[in-house]
Amino acid sequence: MDDPQFTRPLAQVLRSAATELAELAALADHLECALPSAEGLLDLGLAERFQAADLLTQRLSGLTLLFDALADAAPRDVALDVRGATDTLKLAEQARRFLGHAPTTAVASGEVLLFGD
Repeated sequence: MDDPQFTRPLAQVLRSAATELAELAALADHLECALPSAEGLLDLGLAERFQAADLLTQRLSGLTLLFDALADAAPRDVALDVRGATDTLKLAEQARRFLGHAPTTAVASGEVLLFGD
């Protein structure tokens, strides 16, 4: 029998995945914008890394849209026990979000967050 503490509607799980992907896409885009301009670069390897960063952002954004659409289409009467899946996640805060909890710490925009904080 599924434990209600760990059972989540399928749509909620898919929406959580879309949210995670959207945050990663925004982070990738931010990192891409932080790179120096690639115009006039003669270093082919560096140009390929710029293209890879752009592709990463595009693919994450595409997956966000896919998971949002899947969440919209998910049957409302289907739920999953997500305990096994969340146990595989390395970041406790990420697992908490998939279990339906709000983030415990909000970092203000522009605030530096160091490991161990």
